[in-house]
Amino acid sequence: METNRITPRSPRAALEPEQVPQPARRSKKARHPYVVIGNALFTIVLLVSLVAGGGLVFGKQRFEAPGPLPQEKTVNIPRNLGVRDIAELLLREGVIDQPWVFIGGVVALKAKDDLKFGEYQFHKQASVREVVETLTEGKVVQHQLTIPEGLTSEQIVAKLAESDILAGNITEIPREGTLLPETYRFTRGTPREQVIQRMQQAQRRVLQEI
Repeated sequence: METNRITPRSPRAALEPEQVPQPARRSKKARHPYVVIGNALFTIVLLVSLVAGGGLVFGKQRFEAPGPLPQEKTVNIPRNLGVRDIAELLLREGVIDQPWVFIGGVVALKAKDDLKFGEYQFHKQASVREVVETLTEGKVVQHQLTIPEGLTSEQIVAKLAESDILAGNITEIPREGTLLPETYRFTRGTPREQVIQRMQQAQRRVLQEI
């Protein structure tokens, strides 16, 4: 069998260290301060984008998830409340459990100026999206009051005064025969004088038709 032949080295060559290849040096371009700063900024932007994207996905899921309301509930939203005040009111009433989701949803939908005051009925486990849509569409609760035939104007006024849904006072009793006995629908806080005017308009309309 053939064996590897060892090339004899001189004593001087044997004492010299073997040549080790130089490690590759990073290019000056890669170590430039602008490149370093650019890499850092890219990393930060990437991390922020990932966090923001994850937050949007999580927020959208919470925005459309079923809410905490165990059963239907009616809530009155007073006039001139801000978005944060409405969120806190809905939280106290148990309609929502995370106010920041409500506020974020209102901002995302650009519905801040579209929220309407009034009395609203929220169904069982209403999502935050459904709550916002209810408030922006003004789906207020409609109450009804039936005025039977045969009542005098004074009795009709007394019946309106007994309702705790209506607001304001009636300054004078209308003339007999000017109020139409019928079932009327109205929202909470409707002025009693306005209901009287509706009854008078309805009576005039019926007489014109006849």
